Amino acid sequence: HKGEVPMKALSKDYLISLGVTDVTEDGEVYVNGVLKKPYVSTGKHNNGNNKHYPVITFYDKSVKKYYEHPYTTKDGVKKSSKWYTYKTIAIPLGRLVLAWFNGEISSKMDADHVDNDPFNNHIDNLQAIPRKVNLSKRFSDHPDYKGHYFNQYMNLINQLALEKKMKRDGGK
Repeated sequence: HKGEVPMKALSKDYLISLGVTDVTEDGEVYVNGVLKKPYVSTGKHNNGNNKHYPVITFYDKSVKKYYEHPYTTKDGVKKSSKWYTYKTIAIPLGRLVLAWFNGEISSKMDADHVDNDPFNNHIDNLQAIPRKVNLSKRFSDHPDYKGHYFNQYMNLINQLALEKKMKRDGGK
């Protein structure tokens, strides 16, 4: 598909260099021994069929980018604020799990979710397939995909948050 950006090759050695110390078969990622929670990213697609999927982020602290933002105070004085940020590396969770358990995943391959649920990142639900095949599967075989699994995932997250609040508040 025109406009699609190919993924970079990903290896277990590279993940280790980012601080990954373990990945479970269920797709939990530990960085420096601490569970790292994914965030939900939205992949924008030309056909309007956006895809939501979990991503793990890392920060490359060797690459700083400085910013300066000019502004004017209420008194009309021109000032600027300065800050910096680190380079962000975002890796889709399914791709990370495949690389961890298989040693690497090629730039020519995508992490495919066998059950089409991008939030089910169990190693048994993942397979490396060519990008063209994955896109064909995503858009041709499943044209009704409108974020169904994302909605299920968010409902589960909201339910767990409510249960946690009720437990904290003594069941109220």
